[in-house]
Amino acid sequence: MALQAGVLVAFTQLIPEHQVQFFGTFKIRVKRLPMIYVTLSNIACIIGYQSPWILIQFGWLVSWAYLRFYKRTTDALSGIDTYGDRSETFAFIHWFPPFVHKPLSVISTFTHNQAVKFKIIRPFTPSADDVESGVYSSLSSSQPGGARAEAERRRALALKALDSRLASANANRPGTPSRGLASTSTSGQGAVSAPAPAAGTNASAPARKSADQAKNKATAANGAAQ
Repeated sequence: MALQAGVLVAFTQLIPEHQVQFFGTFKIRVKRLPMIYVTLSNIACIIGYQSPWILIQFGWLVSWAYLRFYKRTTDALSGIDTYGDRSETFAFIHWFPPFVHKPLSVISTFTHNQAVKFKIIRPFTPSADDVESGVYSSLSSSQPGGARAEAERRRALALKALDSRLASANANRPGTPSRGLASTSTSGQGAVSAPAPAAGTNASAPARKSADQAKNKATAANGAAQ
């Protein structure tokens, strides 16, 4: 049972938002499964069945502590070793409902500081190679964080940039019909001015006729004079 709880904690770290469907009806996120298992263990222990249900609690705590503080990870690009998953979403308080986060954060912070003081766990120190360590280091110095936290931060920045681009695109979209209207009006003016040459042709026809009549009269006068 302890091994089962440890596997569920590992899945929570890898795919916390993945949904599992039971009996074709019930859908539960993976991050909820360990605490459901631990809750069943607590109920069984309260009823009087401490063995073997209490092993679930030990498996949950030991596996979380190992993945949180002790698991060694080597970065493929920089070759820097990091220990544990210090992301905020994998913190101890996020195993519990939101209304108990505040008191649990006080207890967990005190416990963490004492463990660092007695060198039971490693304190978090931001990497000097981080190109954005100016603000990020000051924010991360008060609480642990790691490669996964950096990935989450970059993802949040990317989503924010995408939202701003979509907002600017939507803001510029109403200007498009005005350009189409201008082009339509321009083409309309061209259509109105196009018949102008025909009007000029019709105006020159009477002048031509009067000139022919004057020429005929002059010819007739010359014939009479002869």
